[in-house]
Amino acid sequence: MTLEGRGVLVVGGLSAHGRAAALLAAARGATVVFSLPPGAEGRAAEIETLARGGAVGVAADTAREDEVERLFAAADARLPRLDVVVNAAPEPPSRPLLETSLADWEAGVARALRSAFFVSRLAVEEFLAHGAGGRLVHVAPVVRPGDPAQAMAAASLQALLSLMRSTAKEYGPRRVACNAVVPVVPVASHAAVQKPPPPTDAVAEVVLFLASAEASYLNGEALRASCPLA
Repeated sequence: MTLEGRGVLVVGGLSAHGRAAALLAAARGATVVFSLPPGAEGRAAEIETLARGGAVGVAADTAREDEVERLFAAADARLPRLDVVVNAAPEPPSRPLLETSLADWEAGVARALRSAFFVSRLAVEEFLAHGAGGRLVHVAPVVRPGDPAQAMAAASLQALLSLMRSTAKEYGPRRVACNAVVPVVPVASHAAVQKPPPPTDAVAEVVLFLASAEASYLNGEALRASCPLA
């Protein structure tokens, strides 16, 4: 699977899955731009790792529309063409339902969805503008089956998947593909504990598959991928 010559923007490039996807995309021949969140100054080692891998970081608060617009403009200036956008959604906080206020709920769910909305809209506009289509891949919040305090994560996940499917249906006829990867932490069991957890790169491999020409037959799909135990 190669991404030779393709331009890739990774939103959330310092998240575990975003970072792995950016590094793997660069290793597969893509030109990669990734977003740096506010306060990233203290994460110089991670930024340097991405830079050594060939990716270019751009500071942006992706909860703000003007900042996302600036991020896309910076990507346009650095990429041969924007072919792929990967949106690594931030993780909502884990909190029991009875300890969650309305303000907590709205802030927690909106945190993931505001970025996804801005990124989806700008990615589709960009893909339609250059006329060659493109591939938008959302990396959903991590699913932890059986764990308590997952109400905000579950709501964010389902809303993100609904946005993804609506985007796929609306713009699929115009060569825009939109899919998602759902990272899943395996349910703890004796057998699982005895085996080392699967690598984060397993999620990145699925992301890059959806970003590649090999997945041209997929649109509006959510693929699950194992991620390390937390």
